[in-house]
Amino acid sequence: MAEIDQDALPYLDNWREILENQVAASRDVVLDEAMFRRLTPPRRDRIKPSSGLFNMLDALKPLPTHDLLLDLLDVDEMRNATVYAPGNPMLWHTNSDAPGIRLYYVHNAEAGSLFAYQDPEGAIHYEVEPVGWSVRGFTIPRDELFWHAVWAKGVRVCFGFMREED
Repeated sequence: MAEIDQDALPYLDNWREILENQVAASRDVVLDEAMFRRLTPPRRDRIKPSSGLFNMLDALKPLPTHDLLLDLLDVDEMRNATVYAPGNPMLWHTNSDAPGIRLYYVHNAEAGSLFAYQDPEGAIHYEVEPVGWSVRGFTIPRDELFWHAVWAKGVRVCFGFMREED
């Protein structure tokens, strides 16, 4: 059994308070759905935009379950753990600095958040996320850009993992 890192215990004790404070702080970047749908991918590569969203990754890495989770999911790395407040976007980006297979475990407080992506022919697609937990997987290719973006209708929590391609 893994030993508990004593420095990680404060995150376990007051995780709900931390989460609520960070959701409140992230309300600065807010778009409605129509505004989000009007956005298009930039002409130049944008690896990952600065979003102002709360990323819990630094808080989760010291936990004893972190490495166990990576083994269980058969992934190499946890890439993000982000809390979105209603209306928060993650603007168009490619993650081209880290090609590989991505898995995102997402919890939405209400149905209607959007995952947007651009296909190789240039068409933009919007997938509506359900309420509760869902899983999304896609590949960040080495030789081309995979443009994608996210918009949260309600509170959205997302845990992203990467597996390097063989």
